[in-house]
Amino acid sequence: MIGDTLTYFKSYDQIIEHALSALGEGINHRPCIGIAGESGCGKSSLAHAFKIYIEREYSKKVLVLHQDDYFHLPPKDNHNKRLKDITHVGPQEVDLSTMKQNLLAFKGDLSSAKKPLVDYHKNTITTVDIAPRDYDVCVVEGTYALHLDPLDLKIFMEKTYLETKVLREKRGRDEMSNFNEQVLNIEHHIVKKQYDNAQLIVHNDLTTTKR
Repeated sequence: MIGDTLTYFKSYDQIIEHALSALGEGINHRPCIGIAGESGCGKSSLAHAFKIYIEREYSKKVLVLHQDDYFHLPPKDNHNKRLKDITHVGPQEVDLSTMKQNLLAFKGDLSSAKKPLVDYHKNTITTVDIAPRDYDVCVVEGTYALHLDPLDLKIFMEKTYLETKVLREKRGRDEMSNFNEQVLNIEHHIVKKQYDNAQLIVHNDLTTTKR
């Protein structure tokens, strides 16, 4: 998403090392890694760290798919729709079908595909061309990422929206209001269901549990 600045956190290296250990030789077979969790838990930063780490240590090219690019409506329009009807909140806001198509384009070793791209500040969604065949690893992140298949490794970050409040305030991307906290509470009850399907749990202290 244009307008979202990502920082590389070296502290995530230990998570990535555990994840790649869980993949084993799968790292050499064009794996897809899914990362799910609540708003502000670090999904985008972890996906960014995967890209930097794998490209640096393995010389493999990483394709990152961010769920924020796959909403049916651009950010401000989606927020306004939520204001009119809070039941709009949930997976139905996201074009998971297109997200899966892009994932399958990678798995299918396709030479070209189109993916959406959100410009946060302009409040627009455009389409860009990608070349899935040029990548060796795919990382998919988002609140509902573990609903996608095929994923070779499913990672869940267990930090809740209550525990990420300070981080969300610092990020400054989302309006801090009672309404948005209601939205996050709704998402909390939806997102946490993915915990049971995860193969690697990332705890608040960044330790991991393999399942």
